[in-house]
Amino acid sequence: MTMLALAIAFFLLGNLVVAMIAAARGPTPADRMLTAMLFGTTGTAVLVLLAAAGGGAALVDVALVLALLAAIGVSPSPNARGMRRRMTMIEALSMALLGIGAFFFFAGTVGLLRFPDVYSRLHALAKADNLGLGCVLLGLALQADSLAMALKLLLIWPLVLAASAGVGFAIAQRAHALGIRP
Repeated sequence: MTMLALAIAFFLLGNLVVAMIAAARGPTPADRMLTAMLFGTTGTAVLVLLAAAGGGAALVDVALVLALLAAIGVSPSPNARGMRRRMTMIEALSMALLGIGAFFFFAGTVGLLRFPDVYSRLHALAKADNLGLGCVLLGLALQADSLAMALKLLLIWPLVLAASAGVGFAIAQRAHALGIRP
């Protein structure tokens, strides 16, 4: 689980860098504003995944600030003897959700890079990245050591959804005010 979380975190970080460079170079000021939305969703997911992989308290603190909510880094407990054991259904479901989340983040990045106008790119980020974050957080919540940790992780998603809706509206309103046509 640790290696999978780390691999997905670096995959998302690569997506984040490529997408932020592309959005920052965007043809309109509204395109450049998309970087804030992208950083919020993907950045939170990367930090939570890195915290889960390494248990870094500092990464959890940064994720708390980004998500405006207390979140706890979760790492699966190793087998006492260090021997390989069979994967449980919950672990398999958790890994599947992490993979699905990574796919949605990737789809959002592709949408940002390929869609023709700021409104389409905004839609790609708002939908795909938020769904990806939800899958990642649900996958990590399944591996949480306690119900309190799982609930804190799951509470991040509605906060990011609310923030994303507000930022998305502001970006679209600004693009419209600048006379950018779909």
